[in-house]
Amino acid sequence: MANAIDPELYPGNNAFSSARPVRHQLNPTTGAEEAVPLSGLTDLRIYVAATAITVDHEEAIDADLVETMAEVEDTAAYQATIDGDALTEHVETEDGGALYVHWQSLAARYHEVARVIWRTSRPAAAA
Repeated sequence: MANAIDPELYPGNNAFSSARPVRHQLNPTTGAEEAVPLSGLTDLRIYVAATAITVDHEEAIDADLVETMAEVEDTAAYQATIDGDALTEHVETEDGGALYVHWQSLAARYHEVARVIWRTSRPAAAA
């Protein structure tokens, strides 16, 4: 998966994400599978859900945990930030519980998911 987000989410801490969505398809000439970058997506969203299997962003924990990703120029690389205050307000999972971050474009039929861990507080810095 070419998408990235911190594997642990914390209350009040913004969660930055980057994505490089691709579509896998067969090259009709060579028969080899190729990864084709998806550039120009206007409906690529990132959202936090309680389950790994969802139909679309309507199944996010809350609408405040859905962000539209912006493409960085025409690079097929996208970025978005999930607001830390929204995480604090809407996530009720216990410490160490699993959440699922989804990257989805319905128009491109693209959907990736990653399991992340919810932490109710940041661990103390090592001395």
